[in-house]
Amino acid sequence: MDYKKVLLLHFTQGLSGRSIAEVTGVSKSAINEFLKRFRESKELYYPLPEDVTNETIAALLYKKAGNPSADLYRDFNIEDVHRALTRKGETLKHLWKKYNVTGSVAGTGYGPFRREL
Repeated sequence: MDYKKVLLLHFTQGLSGRSIAEVTGVSKSAINEFLKRFRESKELYYPLPEDVTNETIAALLYKKAGNPSADLYRDFNIEDVHRALTRKGETLKHLWKKYNVTGSVAGTGYGPFRREL
């Protein structure tokens, strides 16, 4: 999506999300979601400074939410795995998935991970 074009159409021509969607070929819901995020943003405002690019807008508005629990699984430690397995409902496969998401055991399948313990 060309974010700068959407903002230009919305703020200078007063077009609605539906009209912008028709002009750009992007879905109405995507346009409206972008405009909502733009309005709620503390970092961006209209008119945009000249050095702001579409990539900058995307990075500011579509930040990936942090996963605070991911820090727990960043470093693979056998003792931590055994300690975690004592918690009710925790399984080795579930822990492997958590470690795999953070890249600690990237490229390691569940089988080798299990055998390492």
